[in-house]
Amino acid sequence: MEQQHGSISKDYAPSIASVLYGQALGDAYGMPSELLSFKKVKELFGEIDSFEAGHPENPASAHFVAAEITDDTQMALAICDAIIEAQGIPSDNLVAKHILIWADFYGVWDKNILGPSSSKALSAIKNGSSIDELENLGTTNGCVMRIAPLGCVLPLPNLDEPSGVKRFLSHIYACTSPTHKSKVALSAASAVVAFISASIEGENPEDALDIALKISSTAYALEDEVFYSNPASRIAGATFLYKQIKAGKITLSDLSIDIDADLCALDEAAYFIREYVGTTMEISDTVASAFVAAFASNFKVRTCAKLCANLGGDTDTIGAIACAICASQGSLENFDTNELDQLEAVNNLGIKEKAKMLSDIRKSYV
Repeated sequence: MEQQHGSISKDYAPSIASVLYGQALGDAYGMPSELLSFKKVKELFGEIDSFEAGHPENPASAHFVAAEITDDTQMALAICDAIIEAQGIPSDNLVAKHILIWADFYGVWDKNILGPSSSKALSAIKNGSSIDELENLGTTNGCVMRIAPLGCVLPLPNLDEPSGVKRFLSHIYACTSPTHKSKVALSAASAVVAFISASIEGENPEDALDIALKISSTAYALEDEVFYSNPASRIAGATFLYKQIKAGKITLSDLSIDIDADLCALDEAAYFIREYVGTTMEISDTVASAFVAAFASNFKVRTCAKLCANLGGDTDTIGAIACAICASQGSLENFDTNELDQLEAVNNLGIKEKAKMLSDIRKSYV
């Protein structure tokens, strides 16, 4: 087996559990406000600063109870199951199998749950199409929202060895291609996977981001039929500009963002994410917003969850990704145990057990 970065003696389970709980927390915080405008979020909830049930006026989450996760984390757990069944990096068909098991179990075909790219691709696979024949060059965020578990088990390649980077990307592609084959999707997903993997090995946020951007840029250099902005450039540009704002070197008004009053740092971040980066379902908007939210929150998971939940737009997906990123820099000690207990009670996640199995799999790659 190819030697990669990591330690065979290290117990990765606490870090992996932190990532998975981070994803679930950000998802559950963002669930009530999913796809609402910022104005509507304020009208219905005031400020979301704890688990809330879905609101009757929000069709996307009206029937959800407080602390309930959405398809973002459910599909991430399906990826965990695919990894565990494979005892390593799963094939695209195994990933599709476990996503379809989830879809059938939750009856998603008759509900407005799946995004446009995922819905079309999974319906085709369910009806007998092979993944290879699908032309699913989608640019929405359905594949990146489920990709965090791969960062938990896939050690980083040597960036000076192109063949190793190519293999690293091929493993990610196996997990994205059932629903999203575009280089935009692969580039965005690889940024999240690489950042989480680097963080689990102890890299600080700036160094982990540098690694993530290099790998993401390599993925974007691959050719396909989609003409779309480079996710690595979007992430780098958005995080750089936010740091300039935070340091007082530029202001929101310099970016033609009008504000009503003096803002605290997190309020500035929310305005910047909402009005400059974007909170849509487009994958480049989503990943750039998630990374800005993580840095704006100083990698404090609960702070990040609250920030994302109140943005408006695709709050659950941005929150899930951003909080997984934050949690990769910390440990379970940074969580409120009552909130973790509530997540488990409501969703039956079994995260600590999955984390132990994923830790063993990660060690098998080093």
